[in-house]
Amino acid sequence: MSNKRKHDRSIRHDHLNHASQAHADDLCDAWHDDDGLDERRRWSHRRRLPRDQQKPPRKRAQLIAQIRRALLAAWATTFDDPDLAAAHLLDLRPAPDAMHLELLIALPPDATLSAAQARAAINAQLGWLRSEVAAAIHRRRVPHLRVQVL
Repeated sequence: MSNKRKHDRSIRHDHLNHASQAHADDLCDAWHDDDGLDERRRWSHRRRLPRDQQKPPRKRAQLIAQIRRALLAAWATTFDDPDLAAAHLLDLRPAPDAMHLELLIALPPDATLSAAQARAAINAQLGWLRSEVAAAIHRRRVPHLRVQVL
């Protein structure tokens, strides 16, 4: 079978997965035994929730938990400043996906650093923190980290 014919057939099958039976007749020159609509994919688009309403998949939640543990283990030994060493990691969330994570950091109430100074100090050590995360997780690519200090 030629490459063009394979390509035309794959396009036809992509269209069949989303088309109605009546519309599928217009897309095909001739029906074969293996042609037809996949009922599972035909109605699957109606069950999907918007991304902000979906529960995080299990693997993404597992990855975030591994990264949280690695950051907590490395946090205390990274910073010489007692305010930063006492800062709390409030949340670690995907921003917008699991390859870009946002760290929400809370400074202690009696901290002498401003949020901007703390963010600059954390950003200076972000490469080292990311290398610690890379050593702790089993992934080919390590997520990029962004910091937001509250």
